[in-house]
Amino acid sequence: MDKIFFIDKSSSKPLYIQIYQSVIREINQGKLQGDEKMPSILQLASQMGLSKITIENAYAQLVAEGYLYAQPQKGYFVTPMKAIVAQQTQPQILDERVMTYTTCQRKRYDFTGEYVEYEHFDLKLWKKNIHRGMNENAHALYYMSEPFGEAFLKEQICCYFQRVRGIRAEKEQIIIGSGTQGLLESLARLFKQREYKILAFENPGFNIAKDVFQQEGYRLCPIGLRNRVLDVQALDRTQRQICFASPSYQFPYGALMPVNIRRDLLDWAHQTDSYIIEDDYNNELRYVGKPVLSLQGMDYNERVIYMGSFSTLLLPSIRISFMVLPQSVLYDYVKANYRRTQGVSKLEQFALAHMLQKDDFGKQVRRLRKTYRQKHHFIKAVLYKYLEKDVSIEMDSAGVTCVLGRQHPFKKEKFYYLQSKYQVRCALLSEFMIEEETEYEKYIVLNYRGIGTGDIEEGVQRIEKVIRQL
Repeated sequence: MDKIFFIDKSSSKPLYIQIYQSVIREINQGKLQGDEKMPSILQLASQMGLSKITIENAYAQLVAEGYLYAQPQKGYFVTPMKAIVAQQTQPQILDERVMTYTTCQRKRYDFTGEYVEYEHFDLKLWKKNIHRGMNENAHALYYMSEPFGEAFLKEQICCYFQRVRGIRAEKEQIIIGSGTQGLLESLARLFKQREYKILAFENPGFNIAKDVFQQEGYRLCPIGLRNRVLDVQALDRTQRQICFASPSYQFPYGALMPVNIRRDLLDWAHQTDSYIIEDDYNNELRYVGKPVLSLQGMDYNERVIYMGSFSTLLLPSIRISFMVLPQSVLYDYVKANYRRTQGVSKLEQFALAHMLQKDDFGKQVRRLRKTYRQKHHFIKAVLYKYLEKDVSIEMDSAGVTCVLGRQHPFKKEKFYYLQSKYQVRCALLSEFMIEEETEYEKYIVLNYRGIGTGDIEEGVQRIEKVIRQL
């Protein structure tokens, strides 16, 4: 048969690849039929003015991938297969709900805290420590990461958090992970094997734990607040369970759990054979006094699993979290997870370790605390200036959130519509609660971590317009 395949001799793409792709295209379009005989190598080379080697290479690749088959003394033939028929259809538009969950649509007046202001992180400092990791730990970069985190980083975390949070641990008890969610998933599986079936948690609360544990089949037990902290008296006294709590910063109110309540919580865990997961994500952003002792530092019965993250104090994109496991849990955890692959970049682990060792991390924290303290006082003044007559304003002397309360409920649907209309973004308290679905709400949650200081007043004015039209 006479057959010429399209090639472009001026292209930088190798000629045998062009022939190979042309043959595949004609097979897919049905122009070459199954068992149809192909031109011989010599014949096609002569017809196309190419070398025999070029055609041989193209045919060899087509045979290797199964598009052609060869028969001795007979030549090359097309492998029978269905042609790919391209249907002429109108391009489909993705469901709007899918777009909502898969795209990151940042608004200028964003009070959700999903972002960090550019000036709040010293990128040069991070680059300097990346270079330290490359220079001082170069030999280690040629090997796989340790499954539970690099020893150098765990040593520095131990030193730093013993000093500033009072945690009591050896470096072997520290487990490094890529974000809090992955660490929680491994804990949920571990305690499920130990036949724990209940997760208790603050309601409201910033609890990714409830989704993770629910997926593992746990029964969810939301616990309300008393004086803006977990109501320990409401915890079940008859069944062992896992309790997820934020004693140093209750989200979104920012309240600090008093020491007597902490002791009651520790006693409850000890008496019921339960465990507490202490979420300490905002541990250092206190503007009055010093950071308080962690619950783990008060625990002498090995009932607290301490969880910390560097995303709030560094960048959300630097996904380094850690947990401190009690000795009573550590062996089972290591046994169940020693084959796992570490998800955190080894180089980033070394960079963070150097930051902690050289006190660059401490400098970043002190800088952030000063910045957020100023921002805290500024937004508080702006909120009282524009909203005092319309809502109650709750702001604790820690963290980056506040809660606005209306006397009369409003429709959630209308709130979301007005947000979109005025190009402002914030959350409702019910988004952080487990409760019966209702169409009404009374509380709005603002997180001012990511909004620029210069945009705060205009943003609050837009929120004022939203509230007055509810």
